[in-house]
Amino acid sequence: MNYTQIIKVPKRVKTSFFYLDCVLSACKSAQDGISYIIDAVSPLGTVALMAYPGDYLCKRGDGSWGRISSWDTLALEELHIK
Repeated sequence: MNYTQIIKVPKRVKTSFFYLDCVLSACKSAQDGISYIIDAVSPLGTVALMAYPGDYLCKRGDGSWGRISSWDTLALEELHIK
């Protein structure tokens, strides 16, 4: 798949990260640390509501966003090959 924009979710967020139209808010919990509520879809086609530092947010040509989890090694390999 071709993406027009690929952004790695940072460990330390800056205000500009919230300019992405898929990022809706940030959450902090003792158990999960920092996560972001997003409007995106996983490579499996399921709705991805959370993103974590190290994940990738990828904008498609049609303007929709996808999230590739830092745990999804197959999808990450495909992302880095292209």
